[in-house]
Order: sequence, then structure tokens, then C-alpha cells
Amino acid sequence: MLRINKMVDYATLILNCLSTQQVQTLLSAKEIADITHIARPTVSKILKMLSRVELVSAKRGIIGGYRLTRAPDKITIAQILTAIEGPPALTECASTQNRCAQHETCPVKHNWKMINHFILTTLDKVSLADMLKPIAIPQLLLSHLHSPSPIIAQPQNNAKK
Repeated sequence: MLRINKMVDYATLILNCLSTQQVQTLLSAKEIADITHIARPTVSKILKMLSRVELVSAKRGIIGGYRLTRAPDKITIAQILTAIEGPPALTECASTQNRCAQHETCPVKHNWKMINHFILTTLDKVSLADMLKPIAIPQLLLSHLHSPSPIIAQPQNNAKK
């Protein structure tokens, strides 16, 4: 099953919390934990990861805290996912390490890489700002959702008339 892990979900909530603040307003890890209802150690861990990739900036001290480094529409879900989990890979052959034992002879590795690239590209088009409102699904995608899948075999009606 494809699934965004809890830490990525929490990171999105934390960034959303920071996005609702005035541009120069700093929030402490404790304030973010109180607002988001995420445990303070988890908030601190995630903020450190987000800070490493410069999605948030930190100011130390008694009046310190965290803030976004750029506008919410300039932060993508792909960036958040990568900051928390590293580069996404659906399969071993889609990862940059190519650790799969069948890598040299696998007939489907290129398709997995293409699917992985498609998902990452899609996540890169969804911003933090987009997550604050309903996402408009392009009409083309909607038409595919309502048509039979060419991948899933459709039952054949063998009844003679």
C-alpha cells in the first residue's frame, strides 16, 4: 500500500501552523506542539529535519522560535516528504541506490521508475498553500477515474443470447 507516513503528515501540519502566522512571527516548539496537538519531542525532531533542508529557519534564545523560510505556495509536498523520509522510491529499483538483486535483468524496472517519477512530479505540483484548500482535480484525471481501468481485467459476459 502506498502511504505517507505519520511524520510527513505531522510535518505538513507543523508547516501549516507556521504558515498561518505573520511573516516575522516566531513560534517555539512548545507553542507549535500546543497548537497542533503533536507531542513536543516529535515537533522538535521534525523541526530539526525541516530546518536542515531550509524549509524553516530557527532563531535561538528566549525570544527565539521557528518560521517558514518561504511562502507556503513555494513549499511542495515533495519537498516535505523528501525532508522527512529522504528521496521517495516505490520500489528498490526506483531508488537511487539500485539495491535490488534483479536490477540488471528486471524487465519492469523502467516502468517502476516512470511510475515513481510520475508520483514525485505530482507531489511536487502540490504546495503547502494548496493543502489549505480543496485541490481541483484536472478534468482529464476525473475522466480516467470514471472509466474502466485497462489494468484490471473486466469480467467477460460469456452468456449466449
